Amino acid sequence: MGLFNIFKSKNIINKRQTPQNGYEHQNFIPKDVINNLRKSENNYESVNDSEALSSQNTNDIEKPLIPKTVTDDLQSIEASKEYREKVYNKYYRDFLEKPFISKNRELNTNWLEEKEMFPLTGIIPRARMTRFSDGLLPGHVYMLYWLKKYTNKSVPVYFEYRYGINFEKEKQFLIKSGYLNITNKPTVLGDKAIQKHYDVIDAHTLDSGYNRDIQIARKLNSSETPAKDMVDNNLRGMGFEKEGNITAAINLYEYNVKHHFYGTHPYQRLAIIYRKQKDYKNEIRVINSALKIFQPTSPDDWFVKRLERVKKLQRD
Repeated sequence: MGLFNIFKSKNIINKRQTPQNGYEHQNFIPKDVINNLRKSENNYESVNDSEALSSQNTNDIEKPLIPKTVTDDLQSIEASKEYREKVYNKYYRDFLEKPFISKNRELNTNWLEEKEMFPLTGIIPRARMTRFSDGLLPGHVYMLYWLKKYTNKSVPVYFEYRYGINFEKEKQFLIKSGYLNITNKPTVLGDKAIQKHYDVIDAHTLDSGYNRDIQIARKLNSSETPAKDMVDNNLRGMGFEKEGNITAAINLYEYNVKHHFYGTHPYQRLAIIYRKQKDYKNEIRVINSALKIFQPTSPDDWFVKRLERVKKLQRD
C-alpha cells in the first residue's frame, strides 16, 4: 500500500471532486500536493501491508512516511475554514488578528486533541498577534532576524505555532514593505526594525530554553523533571519550597513560565524567589513574561507595581 493510498484510507481524500458535491470548493488538498503524493509513492513501495495497516489504526500518519515536499506544501497552505473556525472559536475568539493555521496542522497532527489534554500550552499569547506602531508583528521581527542569520535552511514550524504567521506569505509582505531585499536579506530598514524590537529576539531565546540560569537550575536537579501537567508542577514547586529545595522549585516554575502557564502562581513565586536572591535580572524577565500574558491595565496590578520597584532596586 503506497503513501497516497494511506492518505485515502484515512479519509483525507475520500471523495471525488465534482461540481455536484461541491467538494472541489472546500480547499481540501490542492492538486500540487496530490501530485507530490503520487510522485512520492514510488519511493515508499517498500512499505508492506502490515506496516500500512498499522498506520491506518493510529490517529496520525507516521512522520517518516510523509515526504518533506508534501509537508512543506501543506505548511504554507491555509487550513480549511471549518478547522480554522474550530481553533479560533475555542482559543482566539477575541483576538483582533487571528494566527495562521496551516493545512499541515489540520491533516498531519492531533493539535486540537492535544489542546483538550493540555488546554493552556502552545496557545499564542495575544501580545504576539498585536502589531507594533510600525505595523510589524513580533513574528515579522524574528523572521528578519532569522533570514539575516540563515540561508537555504528549512523554515522552522515555530513561525506558525509560536508566532502565528505564514512564513512565505509574510516574507512577501516584508519585501513589499522594504524590510527585505530580493535576496531575502534585511535591508537597512529591516536591520533598524530588528534593533528597535530586539526584545522579541531576547524573548525567543528565553522561550527556547537557552537561558543560562534556567539551564543551571535544571542541571542541579535533573531528577526533578517538569511534567506536562503544569498545575502539578505548581503543586510540586510549593512542596519543594516548604522543604527548602528552592532550586527544584525554580526548575518546575520556570518550565511553566516557558510554556506560558495561564495563572499567576509560577510568575509570582519566581519573582519573590529571585527578589530574595537579589537576582533582579531574572525577576524582571519573569515579570515581563507575566505582563505579556495577562496584560493588566491597572497601575495597581501586582506585576506592574513589582516591576517598577525591582527596576529601582536594579538601578540602586
